[in-house]
Amino acid sequence: MDNYVLIIGGCGGIGSAIVKKYYSNDFKIIVADINKVVGEKLLFKYGNRLKFLEIDVLCSKSISSFIHKLEENKFRLSHIISLAGGALDNEFGRFQDMEDDEINKSIQLNLTSHILLTKNLLQFMSTESILKSITYVSSINAKMDFGLPSYSAAKAGLIGLTKVLASELGQFGIRVNTVLSGTVLTENTKKQPKDIEEYKKGIILGEFVTPKEIADVIFSISTTFSSLTGQEIIVDSGQTSKGYFKNK
Repeated sequence: MDNYVLIIGGCGGIGSAIVKKYYSNDFKIIVADINKVVGEKLLFKYGNRLKFLEIDVLCSKSISSFIHKLEENKFRLSHIISLAGGALDNEFGRFQDMEDDEINKSIQLNLTSHILLTKNLLQFMSTESILKSITYVSSINAKMDFGLPSYSAAKAGLIGLTKVLASELGQFGIRVNTVLSGTVLTENTKKQPKDIEEYKKGIILGEFVTPKEIADVIFSISTTFSSLTGQEIIVDSGQTSKGYFKNK
């Protein structure tokens, strides 16, 4: 039976780079995402080694349907990369001005959905693969003040989840790690109300980390570093080392 890499949120800028990395290394891939239009483009681009399943990680009915499709097709997973999420538009204002439902939505999108999906996906983890892993994509917002309190709290929660699951799942040979991404200039990021040039002043290497670099790190974690588990790996071109430059 074939084993697949499941990429939840594989239609975005970083997600697409992760898909490309695994595909170019001969893996079979399942992309799960809410963006059906991009999902179909990926199907056309990559062919038979890629499957696309639509999912809305904020909708319990959609998650149940997604799990049912995995069961129906008897998919087995060797690696899970979970990166669905993002900051909501209203989070860029003052925290005091956020509505309660917006705070709850941000936590659900960036933390709770990962917990619930992981719980439901463990039954599909391969018993045959020597290398098995779960990798979450968090953010340097979990480590420093870049604003966005609800989003940042949720991303920090992924680190705690990683520590606990690494301990619990290690007996089954499943490694669990989190990649903390620095600012990545995806199409979505460019639309956000951020002063990109100010952010750039706080980067040691002078350039933002790219989707490809994030994908390379995730691929290495899952396929090469077989003793790495319970870790948070920062990939940010030195943003957290130098610190966020804020012109006051």
